[in-house]
Amino acid sequence: MPVKYNILLRACDKVESVHKIKRPFALTKAQTIKVSFFSMYQALQGEKYKFRIIGDDLSQGLLDFFQLFENVTVDNENLGSAAKSLQKQIDLALMVPNDEWVYMCEDDYLHASYSFKYISEFIENKEQYLQTSGKQKNYLNRIIGDLSRDPLIIHTPD
Repeated sequence: MPVKYNILLRACDKVESVHKIKRPFALTKAQTIKVSFFSMYQALQGEKYKFRIIGDDLSQGLLDFFQLFENVTVDNENLGSAAKSLQKQIDLALMVPNDEWVYMCEDDYLHASYSFKYISEFIENKEQYLQTSGKQKNYLNRIIGDLSRDPLIIHTPD
């Protein structure tokens, strides 16, 4: 069965930098969001997906930008903090059907064009990749058993 993704992207362009550090290539926060979003959008082409932006008081420029793309829904509220937008992201993730995959990320993650091809291949073949040996003397097996049929969380590096 093909993998179906529910992309939950948190975005806020009000704060230029929490740590007062310049962004790579001297991009503004809005430019960073656009580049990051577009890299992920491109990487999702050929996959089954729904894209939901969890906006925290996004500017009209970003709202207009997101309207240019198919399969993208924007929930824009004045959440006021990263903690509140994260809570909303988790709440939305918990409502996704069990046979679909949730992909949670923030507005400054770049994705290579092949990212979701690799992730999908891993998910489709997870039993092969996660199968542990059946030997009871294997310490990992005694603690967690066979991972190949258990629910899975994939945490791609930031």
